[in-house]
Amino acid sequence: MINSIPAGSIYFGGTDPGRGVPTAFCKSSIDGDPFFTLTQNALADGTYLEYLRAMYGGKIYTPTGEDSQRCFQEYMTGAMSRLHENKLKPERT
Repeated sequence: MINSIPAGSIYFGGTDPGRGVPTAFCKSSIDGDPFFTLTQNALADGTYLEYLRAMYGGKIYTPTGEDSQRCFQEYMTGAMSRLHENKLKPERT
């Protein structure tokens, strides 16, 4: 699997276990060698974004806290619009 990811890419593992093996077999996680590893599940967490900026420095772009807040606000605005237009799918149990 590691060899199928192009060098310099960003690998998104959805969960901690999903990124554990690729991270363990990287030559250097900090240098992104051969690729950078992130978990998209934590991208809404400001602390995780700070961690990524500290770990990778300027090597990759990571969203700022303002970016995260703006995206969440855009999502909420769209969700509220869909709610008022009865375009949300009902919750399944």
